[in-house]
Amino acid sequence: MLHAQKQITPAKLFQPNDFHWNETSFKGPIQKATTRNYGYTFNKADSTYTEYTASNHEKDVFIDNDQIEEFDKKGRVVKFFYLEQDGTTFLEEENMYNRKGLYHNTKRDEVRKKVNGKSVTKIHEIHESRMYTIYGSLKEVWVKSSFQDDYFIKERYFYSDANVLLKKELYNSNVRTEYYLTCKGSSVDTDYVYLYAYDDQNRLTEKKIYAYEYNFDEDYYKVVNYRNFSDYTLHTVINYEYNNKNLIVKEVRKNLGGYLIGVVNTITRKYDHKDRLIEDMATYTAGHGNGHMYEYYEENGELVRVVGIYTSKKNGVKNLLKRINYITGKVDDHFVRYDYSNGNLVEIEKYNLYGDQIASKNIRDYESHEFVYTYDMYGNWTSRILLEKGIKKEKIVRELEYFEE
Repeated sequence: MLHAQKQITPAKLFQPNDFHWNETSFKGPIQKATTRNYGYTFNKADSTYTEYTASNHEKDVFIDNDQIEEFDKKGRVVKFFYLEQDGTTFLEEENMYNRKGLYHNTKRDEVRKKVNGKSVTKIHEIHESRMYTIYGSLKEVWVKSSFQDDYFIKERYFYSDANVLLKKELYNSNVRTEYYLTCKGSSVDTDYVYLYAYDDQNRLTEKKIYAYEYNFDEDYYKVVNYRNFSDYTLHTVINYEYNNKNLIVKEVRKNLGGYLIGVVNTITRKYDHKDRLIEDMATYTAGHGNGHMYEYYEENGELVRVVGIYTSKKNGVKNLLKRINYITGKVDDHFVRYDYSNGNLVEIEKYNLYGDQIASKNIRDYESHEFVYTYDMYGNWTSRILLEKGIKKEKIVRELEYFEE
């Protein structure tokens, strides 16, 4: 394995609208990533928890556990877990892949220290096994928890002879998890069936969603590998229309059941001569709606401005309001995003050429933050320091290991 040390000059490694927190997105032949958090400033409360004073530390203070991710040579996560300082691990996840590279199995473990703090106890474990068709399409997902003796169906998919999805079944009632053990009182859960219809060009034209509701207390984690379709109730019908370039221009959602019963939601989309989305608009039965308008740079075609659209109807008169949501642009050696609310500028965010945020300023709250990075030879950051008004608040360190190329 290799430990990258060499610094490189930043290059344009992303599109200016791909701004992100680059914590789990890695470049290069990554093999293992260990992330650790340190803090500099802590708030101490008095005995009544009404007064707080800040305590600053010059040295790094370890404030969290290690987050460890391990990858295979194709860049897929094969193991993810947290490691406490005393060696206790929790929320462990292992991913396995079949010979065709398809995601096959997941195992999650939660282990906590016992009250005496010396040993660990496994609380929960989930195994998920996936089956695929000969075409590589997902066919079935089976799940087993540590509270059960056998696997139960979670998802089931049906295809045509041409490998076109016709039906999807989702079951929620048969996998007992630690989360559900904490639920109290009566509640309702739902299983779903999706039916898909296509035109002669294999374009999706209709999606029907059927639901089966059951009582959480009475039916929870009973073995359910199949339900009669007659037990389900049609809840939603979605229809799609296309232009001559196979782009969706209209989507109509009719809610026939659930808490949105009777509501019809219509989404229309418009495109420019380069097939870029320039407007989407959602309108509802009551006449109100919302959407967005998109503007692009002519030089490079990159998205530069998003404008929010809001419509309402009062006394039969339709009102239209347009407000800027955000503007992006390149300034010197970084990119800037301006966020608006109700037409007013509320936040300014700056990003470097790696796509990592380097500064933010909240206009309303008068808060400002800066981020200082160190990068390795692959363009992955190995440390990030958060500063608030010039004072160090937090540091995240990543130890990155790579496969030999």
